Amino acid sequence: MREIRDKFSIEIMDMTFEQEREYVKNQLAELKLKRHGKQHTV
Repeated sequence: MREIRDKFSIEIMDMTFEQEREYVKNQLAELKLKRHGKQHTV
């Protein structure tokens, strides 16, 4: 878990708040697509 937090912190380090929000929104959308796709293949 710590590695994930560190990676995330590095990725958003130089972003503004709005850029961070957009980044998180995009990451969550990608994760949902990946999970949704896996559910249909089972």
